[in-house]
Amino acid sequence: VWVDVENNPSTNCNWLDDHSKNCAFLNEIVDALQSHSLHVGIYASHRSWLRIMGSASACSEISAKVTALWYPHY
Repeated sequence: VWVDVENNPSTNCNWLDDHSKNCAFLNEIVDALQSHSLHVGIYASHRSWLRIMGSASACSEISAKVTALWYPHY
């Protein structure tokens, strides 16, 4: 299952301004999917990750949980 970490321009459908809460929410999503024995990958551009998580190294504990990273360059 791919988890798309991007901004959504729709009303009330975006990430919070609080980077630590965004990381905690992403961890909850990954944990919930893995509790159903699903393999999880993250889809995020560098720019989106920085905006949502705060830095390239933010939320680093997620890397031990996911099986793949889809990193688009656009």
